[in-house]
Amino acid sequence: MYGGLSFRQLHDFNVALLGKQGWRLITNPESLVARIFKAFYFPQSNFLHAKLGSSPSFIWRSVFEAQDMIKNGLRCRVGSGNSVSILKDPWLPDARCPYITSENEALGNQMVLALMVINERRWDIELI
Repeated sequence: MYGGLSFRQLHDFNVALLGKQGWRLITNPESLVARIFKAFYFPQSNFLHAKLGSSPSFIWRSVFEAQDMIKNGLRCRVGSGNSVSILKDPWLPDARCPYITSENEALGNQMVLALMVINERRWDIELI
C-alpha cells in the first residue's frame, strides 16, 4: 500500500476514468474521437458491441477495458423499440439480469419493436 491506496483501488479508479471515455463514445457518436474509434475498431456496430481486435492501440485497449463495467450499469430506453436489440442490449429493468436470455435463433437480429403492436406504444401481449 502506498499513501493509503492499494494498487487495486488505483486500478479501479483508472477503469472508472476510462469508463467515462467509453461513455463519451456512446453518448457523443459524432465527435471526432468517436468517429475515429468507430472507423478502426467497430465500423459495423457500436462501442458496446465492439471487439478488442487483433492489433489494438494502447489507447483502444485501455478504453475497451471499461466496456464490461459500462455494460453492467447501462440500461437502454426502449422508446419506439427500433434501435434496441431484443437479445444484445440491456433493456430489462432487472438489475441482476437486464438481458433477455433465449436460444430462439429467430430473435437474434430482431429489435424490441418486433414485440410491440405496430403504430402503438404498447406490448403485443399475445406475442410475448
